[in-house]
Amino acid sequence: MVFSDKELEPFADVLGQIPSTAPESKKRITLGDGHEKICNVYGVITRVSETSAEMITRAVDFTSDYPIYKKADDGKIAFLPGLKLDTAKAQTLVEGLLGLMSDCFRLIPANRYLLSESMPSGKVSEAALNPRTFKQWLFAASLARDDFHKFEEIQKLFNTEPFAFGELSFSQDGSELEIMVKKNGFRLPINRMGSGLQQILYLIAVIVLNRHKVLAIEELEINLAPTAQKQVFNLLKQCVTESFLNQIFVTSHSDYFEVRGDAKRFSVTYDHGNACTNVAPLTKAWRKEHFFHEKVLDLEKETDIR
Repeated sequence: MVFSDKELEPFADVLGQIPSTAPESKKRITLGDGHEKICNVYGVITRVSETSAEMITRAVDFTSDYPIYKKADDGKIAFLPGLKLDTAKAQTLVEGLLGLMSDCFRLIPANRYLLSESMPSGKVSEAALNPRTFKQWLFAASLARDDFHKFEEIQKLFNTEPFAFGELSFSQDGSELEIMVKKNGFRLPINRMGSGLQQILYLIAVIVLNRHKVLAIEELEINLAPTAQKQVFNLLKQCVTESFLNQIFVTSHSDYFEVRGDAKRFSVTYDHGNACTNVAPLTKAWRKEHFFHEKVLDLEKETDIR
C-alpha cells in the first residue's frame, strides 16, 4: 500500500523514530522528502472450513526496512520493534496506521441489477449505496447541497463519449421512483433501455464515489455487449492512468478481457483435491483449455469453416 504524506501526518513523530533494519543505516522515514511511503503487509490465508478462511498478518513494514509489526511463530507480537514505547501505546499507534487501510478497498459484487424503488422518505446516506437503493441515492444526490457535485460528475461521464447515453432525470409514478434518460428528444425510463446501460450507470457512480481507492469488480462483462465491455474497460484504465483510482481487480469469463494485452492477467482454478484456489500467470495452454473461442478456432481449422 502506498500512503500519501497527508495521510501519515498524524504519525509523523513516531515514524521518524523507527530505526531502519538495513546494515549501518541511519535513514528515517521523513514526510515531505518526495519519496513514496510504501507499506508492505505479509501474511497467510489458511483454510478453516468449506465456506471460510482465516487471514493472519505476520509482519508489516515500510519500504521493507522499517518494521512496525511482527508476529513470531510462537504467537508473540511486537508493535514498533526497535522503539522503547509502552506496549499499549505502541499497539494504539500501529492500529491507527493499519486503520488507514480499512477504507481503501471497495468490492463491487456481480449482483448489480437495479430494482423497483419507492420515493425516498428522507435523505439517503452514501453508505446505503447498493443496487437495491441506487435510484434513491442518485435522486437524493441530485437534490443535495453537498452531494450535487457527485451527481454532476456521474451525469457527465454517463452522457459523454464513449457512452453519450443521454441526460439523467427522475420521474414518479404513484410511489415508485424511476431514473429517466433523455436523448434525441426521447425520454424513457432506464429500465426500458437494457440492463447493460443500467449496469454502466451503476459502475460509473461507484467509480465516482470511490476516488483514489482500490476497486475489485466481479464479472465485469455481465449484460455488456463486446463494444460496451471495451468502453467500460477503457474507462477503468483511464481512471488508473490518471490516478483517479489507485488499482483495479477484475474477474471475468469474457474473451474480450482475456485477449487484451494492456493488463496483468492471471488464471484462477479451484483444486478440489486440495480444497484450495490456485492463481497463476495466464498461459496459452490454460487459455486454450478454458476459453471457448480457442476451441472454435480449432474447429474452423479442422472443418475449413469460413
